[in-house]
Amino acid sequence: MAQIDLLSKLNKTGSGVDLKELATSLVEASISVPKQTAQDRLDKTEVSISAIGTVRSQLLSVQSSLSAIAANDVLSVRSSSGTVGTKVTDRNALAMGETTVGVLQVAKSQVLEFTGFSSKTATLPAGKVTLDFGAWYTPEGATEESFAVKPGTQTLTLNVSEGTTLETFARQIDALYGLTAAVLDKGDGTFSLGVLTQPGAGNAIRLTVEETTPGSGLARFDTTTTNSTVQAQAAQNAVVTVNGIQIFRETNTLTDVVPGMELTISQPGTSTRLTVSRDQEIARTNLMTLVEKVNAAQAMLTKMTARETEDEEAGDLAGNAGLQGLKRQLDSLIRRPIAGYGDKPVYLTELGLRTQQDGSLTLNAKAFEKAFADNPSAFDAVFSNRLTADDEGVSVVGVSTRKMTPGVFSFQRNPATAEATMGDTTFSGVDMGDGRTFFTAAAGEFSGLILKVDDEVASARISYGKSFLTLLDEVISSATANSGTLDMMRNTVTAEATDAQKTLTELDTRAESLKTMYAQRFGAMEAAVTRFNSTSSYLDSLVAQWNKNE
Repeated sequence: MAQIDLLSKLNKTGSGVDLKELATSLVEASISVPKQTAQDRLDKTEVSISAIGTVRSQLLSVQSSLSAIAANDVLSVRSSSGTVGTKVTDRNALAMGETTVGVLQVAKSQVLEFTGFSSKTATLPAGKVTLDFGAWYTPEGATEESFAVKPGTQTLTLNVSEGTTLETFARQIDALYGLTAAVLDKGDGTFSLGVLTQPGAGNAIRLTVEETTPGSGLARFDTTTTNSTVQAQAAQNAVVTVNGIQIFRETNTLTDVVPGMELTISQPGTSTRLTVSRDQEIARTNLMTLVEKVNAAQAMLTKMTARETEDEEAGDLAGNAGLQGLKRQLDSLIRRPIAGYGDKPVYLTELGLRTQQDGSLTLNAKAFEKAFADNPSAFDAVFSNRLTADDEGVSVVGVSTRKMTPGVFSFQRNPATAEATMGDTTFSGVDMGDGRTFFTAAAGEFSGLILKVDDEVASARISYGKSFLTLLDEVISSATANSGTLDMMRNTVTAEATDAQKTLTELDTRAESLKTMYAQRFGAMEAAVTRFNSTSSYLDSLVAQWNKNE
């Protein structure tokens, strides 16, 4: 281009045409339309990628709200005092109403103290110390204690070498399961060895010593006849009453006293009321939050996919099939019956939720209050998954999988084969020797479930319900997951952007090629015109000279 530009400006005998401008115009005319088309495509992909990010952010915000709603459980457990702590372990096993728990005695560990040592590094003579676990008791009419070994426990043996320090001996004991030991500075110039067992009357210990050299002094740790003299605290069980029925446990954490609940007791001589109920105001708050978030997501999807009309511009993802499919999923989910929460499925409309003409949700206060008063457990269909059996002799202790379809299933036991069936799945049974059988499925939609079934139970109905929160969470997770709907949309748009950018690059390359071609052709043309004009000027001069000479 520089060549033809120079010729155009300096050569006074040339064509007189601005060849640079002409070449530029020709190149622009050749590529301007396809280049603008490619640029428009690229600009549109940038808008689409930004819009997909907005959709993802909105959906993740909804998902975060679902977690907050689930944590704000409608089903609550209240304790009338702080002396009995509660923790829900299986909300499906909780029974509505009150339970009175009286604490008569808390479980305690046995504490032994061996006193009179001069230092932590005081040395011990050689010998063997045998430890047995069990219970100390005084037989009726006797004055001395006896020890009963706890069935199923092992006798433990410690070998003490000559010169072993008191601190090393403490570490040997501390390494044994169920025992804690340490050397303590009494503050009066002496040291004591303290030994602590696990709580429970049956977890006390008896130490039997065999000295390598009789009379060497290791026998001071023998408690076969001196337990009471070295015992700082006796081991004991927890004693509680549950609705007036007295029970005993080895620990202060009670996991099998109130169904679905773990209790922690701390203060003897107290009585506590535990109330299990569903809170209407929590249900109302959760539903209103859910309505707000679902409506926001629906409105966003509607706006993003809207096509252009006379009154409104097209959305950034107008007509996008992926988002339209996601919106249809949400619409369907709102109207779909929720199975597994009783003999009949639950509809959101039955709980006071209404769908407006534009597809948005509202909460009808009167309908909600009536539904909650009539059947508060129906609201579990919105907030909580359910996996329960209709027979108290059957406990569901496993976990459901995504393969499991919500509904009510018939569990049938075959006493002759030690197997059971539920639907098309066969469960294998293992006799636990305590009047119960564990049933598990190795494959199929019920794999992962473990059913504890009392021996006298032949059949039961197992209910499995996925809550609206869970179903909505699954829809959002599917859309936002790696290789999910949004990822596939972004990949498609990214590919379009790459293709548009490639087209622009190719057009720029073509423009440079055209410029080079025009430079060559116009340069040759300008040279030819110059030669022609030079010859013409020469002939004109020659003719003029001839005419003059005549």
